[in-house]
Amino acid sequence: MIIKRLWIFNFIFIPTVLVVWRKISDINSRPVILTKNGLVRGLKSPNGDYDMFLGIPYGKVRQENPFGIADPYPKYEGIFDADDDNNPCPQYDEGFNFFAGTLDCLRLHIYTPKKSEKLAVMVYIHGGAFRYGHSGSCNGEKDYDPVYLIRHNIIFVSLTFRLGVYGFMCLGTKEIPGNTGLKDQLLALRWIKANIEAFGGDPDRITIFGHSSGAVTVDYQVHYQHDNLFQQAILQSGTITNMQSFGEANTSLPFIMAENLGFKTRDLDAAIRFLSKQDPFNVIKAITNPDLPILNFQPCIEKKFYGVEHFITKKPSELVPKVKNRKFLIGNTNDEYNIVIGNNPDEFFDDDQTIRKYLNYSFNFNEEELNGAVHKLKQFYIGNDEFSRKYRRQITDLFSDMVYIYPTYKQLNIYHKNEATKVYYYLFTYSGGRNMYCQRNNLTLDTAIHADELGYLFQDLHVKSSSPEDQLMIDRMTTLWTNFAKYGDPVPSTSEILPTQWVPISDDSKAYFRIDKTTKMDTEFLAKNEFWEEFYRQYSKNFKY
Repeated sequence: MIIKRLWIFNFIFIPTVLVVWRKISDINSRPVILTKNGLVRGLKSPNGDYDMFLGIPYGKVRQENPFGIADPYPKYEGIFDADDDNNPCPQYDEGFNFFAGTLDCLRLHIYTPKKSEKLAVMVYIHGGAFRYGHSGSCNGEKDYDPVYLIRHNIIFVSLTFRLGVYGFMCLGTKEIPGNTGLKDQLLALRWIKANIEAFGGDPDRITIFGHSSGAVTVDYQVHYQHDNLFQQAILQSGTITNMQSFGEANTSLPFIMAENLGFKTRDLDAAIRFLSKQDPFNVIKAITNPDLPILNFQPCIEKKFYGVEHFITKKPSELVPKVKNRKFLIGNTNDEYNIVIGNNPDEFFDDDQTIRKYLNYSFNFNEEELNGAVHKLKQFYIGNDEFSRKYRRQITDLFSDMVYIYPTYKQLNIYHKNEATKVYYYLFTYSGGRNMYCQRNNLTLDTAIHADELGYLFQDLHVKSSSPEDQLMIDRMTTLWTNFAKYGDPVPSTSEILPTQWVPISDDSKAYFRIDKTTKMDTEFLAKNEFWEEFYRQYSKNFKY
């Protein structure tokens, strides 16, 4: 390690010599790190316990083709001031109804404790349905402040990557083959691997983790792992076996967007040239017209082109994950789908149309087969009655199991089968004052919905609760996650906070670690997973992906 951290008062550059005056006692001094791109100057945390390097650029979007692969960021001129984390990629968040972002968005945010010498590294990839989300600040919001994690003496890194049309438009052409957002992540992981030692991190102890679509992208990185860029992974409520984790090329999109912006053409290159020159906000608005359906942008199979790095070349069901000699922590909340339908009116539950739509995401059914599949689900979840609002709870469970919980179970078994060293399986069931999305959606539930566990890993300014029970859950969750990053075992030894030994899955047991006011190894949910396993086995010939 050449230079760790310098406290810089002033710099003078003389042709090839850097002269540094240190003034450690200066209360305005800021940490400076020498990276392979040059010097980066960060900030002290508000409490002085750690340093922050916010908005470090790792890649540069090509102006002539902002939908295609980015270039590694060039050497910095002088010292790069890493003091701004307000650089989300272009997006529209329909949940909060705002547009935000810039194409100068391929940035990293690195948080490092004062005692930083060969520390374990945790790299977080945010969720947001591949269309929205951010890792720093956005419109005054900061969802993933890692202050709770940093106190466990790990280095935390989060990253931004292109989303929606800029990150996941799949055209099957050499210029825009697809999966641009995944390639942004790969570029970021390469930067982290090459530079994290300068920040005090151990490049051989990197754990990547993500939530929802962020976890799906983590899973894709696992399957297409390049250059041993990480050693462990945590997947929270998302894998490549999830419905809507995979799509297909759609060459009509550029024509739709161009026409919505006043340029009508049937020449694909002309449409892309036109769109590349437009303000990104206008491009995003061109596909979020309220008169149009919300377009899903997802990873897809790429065509191979000479000289173009490809990412996904097979369907998810045909992939073999690169998991040998690696460890994984993977799981769900117990009431995932209430994030989507928790506020839906009772009428939503009075028929089976949405169930049919979701089945068609993953299966090629004719009408008779679809009717049989729906009947099988109805029998298991509500018996001989018809779907109706009085079965709201059971129907929500059906969606949670179908969209999130069984896909996780399916994937962890694939990891185990392919000789992952250890796979730790969890179910988060705690209902408290920091259940992030119950709070945001004004839901009063004695369960944990999709994303609720994030409030106990990250400080969220929207969530104010500091009850003793919630503080215990913060301590418990952050200890579990950072123990896994540091030791490869979430409970290397039991304690007052972690009184239960977490046993990884095996050939003989798929028991999971239930995270609640108390912890225990449990099997209650396994019956539903076994039902879905048989369901998929029965309809495997109809399976799309």
